[in-house]
Amino acid sequence: MKLNKIIGLLVWMIAGFIFQSCSDITDMQREYLDRGETLYVGRLDSIKFRGGLHRVQMEGLLNYARSASRCVVSWDDQSQEYAIDAISNGDTAKVLIEDLEEGTYRFFIQTFDEEGNKSVKSECYGYVYGDEYIMSQSPKFIIEMVPDPDKMVLKWNVSDNAVKVQLSYENLSGEMVRQILPGDVKDTEITDWKEGGKIECITYTLPEENALDTIPLTPYVQYFPTDVDYEVNKALFKAVILPTDILGIGYEGRIEGIWDGVAGSGSSNRYHSADGEGVPHHLTFDMGVYADLTRFSIEGREDYHNWNPKHFQLWGIDSIENAETILPSSDPGWEVEAREKGWKLLIDATCNDPVINSFKLDKDKVKNVRYIRYRVLEVFGPPAVGSGAYGCVQEMTFWADRLTPVE
Repeated sequence: MKLNKIIGLLVWMIAGFIFQSCSDITDMQREYLDRGETLYVGRLDSIKFRGGLHRVQMEGLLNYARSASRCVVSWDDQSQEYAIDAISNGDTAKVLIEDLEEGTYRFFIQTFDEEGNKSVKSECYGYVYGDEYIMSQSPKFIIEMVPDPDKMVLKWNVSDNAVKVQLSYENLSGEMVRQILPGDVKDTEITDWKEGGKIECITYTLPEENALDTIPLTPYVQYFPTDVDYEVNKALFKAVILPTDILGIGYEGRIEGIWDGVAGSGSSNRYHSADGEGVPHHLTFDMGVYADLTRFSIEGREDYHNWNPKHFQLWGIDSIENAETILPSSDPGWEVEAREKGWKLLIDATCNDPVINSFKLDKDKVKNVRYIRYRVLEVFGPPAVGSGAYGCVQEMTFWADRLTPVE
């Protein structure tokens, strides 16, 4: 009996403790229970901010915000409120925020219904682009201009973020012509351009994937060259064998090697005089066009400098009709006879380098030339002259500021 009384007493004590605890919990929660049920509005989903130039655009899905009537976007100490109907486009809400300074922003987005119920705040980050971004980017610009008689070829640098380029240039009439080019443009051909004319390039970049704006960089200004010449097309060249000309076929050489575009030391890629022809000697070729020549380069073989030209002449004429000379190059009267036959001395030059040399020509004297006569007077030897000397040239290249086709 005594044990049963003790057990009963313990049961009553535990029951009293539980009752007291429940009473305490009810008292603590009464304040919140008295408030009634809290209603939350559905918030925007999949929110993102697209960065632009001094502005951003918020985009979010409305799937869970059917009851929302307005949206509040806040950042720093600012906030803006928008009616859902005004910013919705189908199932997406879009908010454009303008006039922002460049930098990273922390945005809070909250929706409300007509009764004032609100959603849980969403937090997102967005970046606004400005002058610092523009200054950090590499614009597209022209790294080389390659003229020929029919066009100007513009060669461009690489700009990783460029999506397009606005090219404006001055044409022959002095008007500015505009083209839109892709951001990865490498070459552009222009047929109507003015010497010394202005070129302006504006590069548009995309700072991030799906950015709000393609951002224009500071215009890059350049100018067409004022003193333009063109490489004479070697594909038109051909050998012309006149009386007293050498054939240039000694030691596997050939005259056509002079303009085959292959420098170096290849035996068949140069002319080479034969045994006994000696120095001085001369040869003739047709350029296939009438040219006002401005400059040229001459290259000898690289591996063995002997017989490369040291002292030479170039003579020119527009027609070889009745222009044949009968004296050999070694004859003291050769130059007199050449002039009497209509040949003009274009240059009398000495090479400082045993392999590659370039020379400018007097543009006022070198006009309307079609045929070239190359006459070597001294080579890098020994011997430098005489019957035991030879001559060879790997490559010759000519430039002109006017080219007229042969009809």
